[in-house]
Amino acid sequence: MHHTENPLPPLISHAAPSGSATEIIGKLDSLPSSAFTIDFYSNVAVDGSGYGEGETFLGSMSLSNGDSQTFIFALPNAVTPGEYITAIAHEVGTDNSSEFSAAVQVVHCTPPPTFDSAISIVGSDVQLSWSSPDSTDFYVFRSANDPYFTSSESYDETTASVWHDPDANELGDAATNYYYYVRGTDGCASAPGQTVGEFDFALTPGTP
Repeated sequence: MHHTENPLPPLISHAAPSGSATEIIGKLDSLPSSAFTIDFYSNVAVDGSGYGEGETFLGSMSLSNGDSQTFIFALPNAVTPGEYITAIAHEVGTDNSSEFSAAVQVVHCTPPPTFDSAISIVGSDVQLSWSSPDSTDFYVFRSANDPYFTSSESYDETTASVWHDPDANELGDAATNYYYYVRGTDGCASAPGQTVGEFDFALTPGTP
């Protein structure tokens, strides 16, 4: 689908060093029916407007849609704390691009602990649960037939420590297995918790 309006810029909420990388937490709340590429840049100083600019290109990520899509993305470049991160959203398949995002300073922070979740089937729903402090927000990541999670976009977010998959079709399809993990955020993000999954099997009756 082609849109005549330009997409809204990404909203970066946090940027922090993470080993030899820089981890970005943000959201794209733009055109829901379109896929996007997000380009990230570093800047030694902030533009006078508070937005942009793009002094040094850092890398890109893909989002399958722009409908309030949250992401936690590890840039392969280590950005010096005190510098600033900006981003631009490009609608895939068009010439439409957003303006620069607001600049966010790279700061050190102490991530929350890793949250390992337990998976269970409750009624016809997948349920995840984990132990957590009350002050942490959580992002649930889900993939279909991809246990290595090549995408950095989150599937859902919650402040509770028990979560039900809102998808009514996640069970009963032998061709599609779903994998999940949870990350907590309290300023910066925790490491990914252990991956859990649900698996459906097609049974072929044998000959008596």
